[in-house]
Amino acid sequence: MILIAERNWIAASIEIGGLPAMFFGLSNVYQRVKVPSPTFDRVTATEPYASLALGLGYSLWDRSGITSLSQLLECGVMVGFLMGSYLLAKQNVKRWIFFMLMNVSMAILMLIQHKPISGFQQLASLGFVIYGFIVASRNDKAIQSTPPPASS
Repeated sequence: MILIAERNWIAASIEIGGLPAMFFGLSNVYQRVKVPSPTFDRVTATEPYASLALGLGYSLWDRSGITSLSQLLECGVMVGFLMGSYLLAKQNVKRWIFFMLMNVSMAILMLIQHKPISGFQQLASLGFVIYGFIVASRNDKAIQSTPPPASS
């Protein structure tokens, strides 16, 4: 509601677009589903992008292009989310850098729009993302430095 009230259409669409995937994941865990429904899987895979396209399009229409700092920050949130999610699926350690971009962009957006609690929540989340990056980087280096098993 905060994002919509501030006309942050791009950021709001990212938040709304993630809801089906969260409910799908919770449902699968609750029901202990081993093989997810292909239909729900397709919906949750495409819905965030459809939502984001609507949010970006509406923002461009509403503000006659990218005309404000808040929209640039929202684009940082969008790129961070999309690239971070893509690299997450690819098991690429660089995903954490994009999630950092997403958290920092959203934190600045909330702070400049006089929402300090939301801004500080994003900065707290950034701490967890930095921790994830450190752990993933260490694990990646450990895997790369491990020699392959000898063949018999």
